[in-house]
Amino acid sequence: MVRAAAPRLDIGQARPLGPDPLLAAALGDRLVEAGLRRRLGRPVVPARLCASSPTPAEAVRALRATGHRRVRWPGT
Repeated sequence: MVRAAAPRLDIGQARPLGPDPLLAAALGDRLVEAGLRRRLGRPVVPARLCASSPTPAEAVRALRATGHRRVRWPGT
């Protein structure tokens, strides 16, 4: 978008950053240590938002499609 809006600028662009596998593993370990999975009685699904997708509404629809009924977002 920036390149299209300002073609005279010399712009470098990189791929979007994603979740690092080590960070995801550390998060999973912390959730297990906290006993969160046991208290919920189901796997913990981390929520995430980014600039493109999924949108909050898409994330809520995906969670509801897998049986999560207590998640809400305005308009869903």
